[in-house]
Amino acid sequence: MQNLLNQFHRLFEYDLWANKKIIEALKTSDKTSEREVEIFSHIIGAGQLWYQRITGGEYSPQLVWPKTSLEECKPILEKNHKLWLDYLAKIKIDNLSEKISYTTSKGESYESSIYDILMQVIMHGTYHRGQIAILMRQANVNPPATDYIFYVRSEE
Repeated sequence: MQNLLNQFHRLFEYDLWANKKIIEALKTSDKTSEREVEIFSHIIGAGQLWYQRITGGEYSPQLVWPKTSLEECKPILEKNHKLWLDYLAKIKIDNLSEKISYTTSKGESYESSIYDILMQVIMHGTYHRGQIAILMRQANVNPPATDYIFYVRSEE
């Protein structure tokens, strides 16, 4: 079994893989809705927001629901992915328990561990990809399989 930082690296690789599958499916469908693009943009924006929070950077509440076109999503997604991998390469396993203070877009103050923030980024994307899959099915479009196990199988 891999150490925890390596596992996070793998989870961020999975997240990129799954997000690319969704982008391609949305790009190639003639039934892609504005709502599907909004949700996908939210995945990317929230990832940026959490990165800025965890690294102490300035962030904007507009990142929660950015107005991003599908064409703009892929380069932003790849940039975010690189930032997260660079971040993971710099921290130590002991850093995962450190607390980060932040304010939500609603103005509420919280403190969360780095571990929990990293899990939030991964799980948040999974949750919203599921919403997009439902919308695709409602439009009679078969969504791509983006479950983690499909990623694992693709590695073999």
